[in-house]
Amino acid sequence: MRLLLAAAALAVTTPDLVDQQIILPAEGPYSVTVSNLRGRVVAKGWNKNVVYIHAVKRATHELAGEEADLFAKLKAVVKEPTKGEVVITTEAPGAGKFPSVQAQRLLHGVVDYELLIPPDCALNITQELGPIAVVGVGGNVKAFSRDGDVTLTDVSGWAEGTNERGALAFGNIHGDAVGKSFQGNLSFKGIEGDVRAASATGNIRVDVPTRWVGEVGYHTVSGAFRSDLVTYKTTLHPGDKGYRGVLRGPLAGHEQPLVRYTLDTTSGDATVASERAGAH
Repeated sequence: MRLLLAAAALAVTTPDLVDQQIILPAEGPYSVTVSNLRGRVVAKGWNKNVVYIHAVKRATHELAGEEADLFAKLKAVVKEPTKGEVVITTEAPGAGKFPSVQAQRLLHGVVDYELLIPPDCALNITQELGPIAVVGVGGNVKAFSRDGDVTLTDVSGWAEGTNERGALAFGNIHGDAVGKSFQGNLSFKGIEGDVRAASATGNIRVDVPTRWVGEVGYHTVSGAFRSDLVTYKTTLHPGDKGYRGVLRGPLAGHEQPLVRYTLDTTSGDATVASERAGAH
């Protein structure tokens, strides 16, 4: 296995700046795992057999004394790669693996990551606070932010996004798309595979292409269900609170549906719309 790690000198104004390139084996499988505390993670695909990592630590305010000492403990660490697996971790000694938001704020800083990853590379991002954005990745993607927006776009594999608060947005996913949120809104557009979406208080919207063939199973307790597709049927099951039913696309007829969407929300609305009417 040919591996090369090259680290640039630390910038004075951004302590613990990480600037590394990792050359992976000629053949996969490849995977990149990021575990961050607070900050922003942006990952993009590129046509090189190299993982490029750029991490910057930022202070949340002007620091001095003990605050500066705590900030100095916040580090971005790239572990020695093994068998095409790259692991990147934000470490805060004494704060625990997943410190509370209050404990993270006591560190007085955040770490922002920008990644470029090779084709067909799987990606797994976990973050406690802050947004995640993934664009143009060839492998499967799994992203979690406890408090932050998650945007997954142009993914060739399947994509899964999860958070407790914040929006989840999926666009141009070639495989299945799974979204789960407690308070956030979910949106899906250009999904070629199945969709599974769940939110307690947020709204769910799915835009489907013209002449779409598929089936939507939906359930909402106190919210509304809306669709502009030509044919559909709704069945309310006795004893169930709210709306539960099945919607089928205009060409489905009696054929087996090509794709299935499952939408489940407690107090939010569920909407299925054709892309020609989907400007919003």
